[in-house]
Amino acid sequence: MAPSDQVNDERPIINRVRRRLSIPGVSGMMPGRSTVITITREIANAILENSGKTIDELKETIENKLQPSSMDIPGTKLTIASTAKVKLVRCLNVLGYIEGSDPKLKDEVIVIGAHFDHLGRSGDYIYNGADDNGSGSVGVLSAARAFTVNPVKPKRTILFALWTGEEKGLLGSRYYVQNPYFPIAKTAMYFNMDMISRAYDEQSFARMGRMFQFPGGKELMEKINLSKFLTVNFTTGMDGIVREANQYVGLHLFLREAQEGARGGGSDQASFATVKVPYVYTMAAMTSDYHQPSDSVEKVNKDLFTKACRLTYLVSFAAADK
Repeated sequence: MAPSDQVNDERPIINRVRRRLSIPGVSGMMPGRSTVITITREIANAILENSGKTIDELKETIENKLQPSSMDIPGTKLTIASTAKVKLVRCLNVLGYIEGSDPKLKDEVIVIGAHFDHLGRSGDYIYNGADDNGSGSVGVLSAARAFTVNPVKPKRTILFALWTGEEKGLLGSRYYVQNPYFPIAKTAMYFNMDMISRAYDEQSFARMGRMFQFPGGKELMEKINLSKFLTVNFTTGMDGIVREANQYVGLHLFLREAQEGARGGGSDQASFATVKVPYVYTMAAMTSDYHQPSDSVEKVNKDLFTKACRLTYLVSFAAADK
């Protein structure tokens, strides 16, 4: 492809074929998603024609009243036909572990995981996935290397996991908790790494502050160094170990506690939450490059990523050695 013909990843992306994957024989863990059909504004207005409303007018009504504006449309019938092809595909999780040093406690396991799948390719567009989730995948490998080169091994076993199919419904981690390599009853903690390499800017930080109702208001937010800011979701009892580890890392953390069994977001820790394994889940900013071809490696914040990896290692080591 000549340089002049190369696709610009910053442009709006083209449509892609919708695929839906599920684990054969597994049900009840997470409800299936309803079918989503995307239509143009022209089609929407054609459907609404007999109502005397346009899609823009309905949008304005909903925004003003902050409630649904559902209605029957007289004399209108809409028929949707769809076809689907079904086939069995095989994909793999990647696992490796370092055995614990204590003869008794080595039967207990700390899992460090991240999904290594992304969205692939569509036409001329390649979904690079540098932050989502190249960053988490490299983070798991970095933790594995740190545990390997350290001559001091923790008491409990450390399992390193790269999950497949997260983008299609947490498939890899869901399969694992139903078919674990180590017993779930002996799994003491799960540490999830997903999107840990992009720093917040003022706009995205303010939006998150409003969403989660940061305590302390604007004055506290102004004291936070955005290049060192990371959110940490965790189940009850895990905050102490995170705070202690961060003394040696220096991140500015927003700690969000969830009750045992709560999913705490749409990443792979949700699979472990369903089987009541305590978890810690780190994540940095969600940018406009999320699920776009423009999620490229040159946008990674190296310092933030390095600190996030160090936090993972220290928290996991402490949990495995206590």
